[in-house]
Amino acid sequence: MIGLILLLLCSEADAELTQLRGQLTGLARSLEKLERPTGQISPAQLLELARKTDCDDIHKALEPHVLFVLNINPESRVKVARGKAMAELAAGKSLAFLVRVDNTTGTAPLLRVGVDEGIPADMLSGVTARIHADKDTPAKLTGATVDYRLVCIEAKTPGRREALFRFDVGQGTQDVGFRGEVAVLFKVTDKK
Repeated sequence: MIGLILLLLCSEADAELTQLRGQLTGLARSLEKLERPTGQISPAQLLELARKTDCDDIHKALEPHVLFVLNINPESRVKVARGKAMAELAAGKSLAFLVRVDNTTGTAPLLRVGVDEGIPADMLSGVTARIHADKDTPAKLTGATVDYRLVCIEAKTPGRREALFRFDVGQGTQDVGFRGEVAVLFKVTDKK
C-alpha cells in the first residue's frame, strides 16, 4: 500500500515537472519574439531552467523575474500581488514581464488584464497592458496548480508612471475587497 502511495505521488510530481518544463519552453519561444526589460530572464535561461529536475528550484529561480503573482481561489476569485521584478519600462516600447498564477480551482480559464491609471485625463501617462497570447504561450490557463504567462506593458512617456492593474478570469471573478487589483509605479526611461 505504501509503495502504491509513493508511486502515485511520484507520478503526480513527474506530471507537474513535465507540465512546467513545457510552459518554460513555450515562454522561451514567445520571449524570443518579444522585447523584455533589462534584467528580465532570457529565453536561454528559461530553457536552462527547463532542464532542472525540481519544481521548487524552478519556481525559486523565476521568482525575481515575476511582476505579478495571482491566486485563483476555489470560488474562481482572483487576488493579485506585486512580484519581485523591477518595474522599469522604456517609453514607447512594449516589454514582456512574467505573471505567476497559483490556480487552486484546476480550471483553465482565459486570463485577462486591464489598466486604470486613476489620474485626471490631461495627465494620462498612456500605460497599457495585455496578456501575450500565441501558439507557444496561450492566454488561456492550463488548469495546472501553477501557470506562468506573459504580460506586455507599455508607457507612452518617460518619467515615473503609476498604473492600477486589474486581473480576472471572466465575469464575476473579481475578488471581494478589490484584491484583484494592484498598483505599480514604473520608472519609464526614454527610448533606447
